[in-house]
Amino acid sequence: MHTPERPLTHDFALRAIRALGATLREVRITEIREETFRARMLMVAPSGEEAELDARPSDAVALALRADAPIFISTELLSTEGVVPEAAEEERLSLFRDFVNSLDGEEPPATR
Repeated sequence: MHTPERPLTHDFALRAIRALGATLREVRITEIREETFRARMLMVAPSGEEAELDARPSDAVALALRADAPIFISTELLSTEGVVPEAAEEERLSLFRDFVNSLDGEEPPATR
């Protein structure tokens, strides 16, 4: 396994959030507008103050996975925009699912 010399963008962002004492409480996939999903990240400061940040869903999900934060999407949005794979696609998706499930989610090694 290749370890990058410096942290990747999402690893860096999570380190910055944690260095400030904040936590990522949850990610919400909120809507689709102009064929693009929208997401909100709920951050909590050490004081308990909450802030919602607009984010690209891919970034929000990547951070949530690293922070072990839940990811939510409304049933309505999922039922109108979700896709159920056909049997032929299911086998190909299982390879991706196996890969995702193999990720360990551990903190990257400390930088020098």
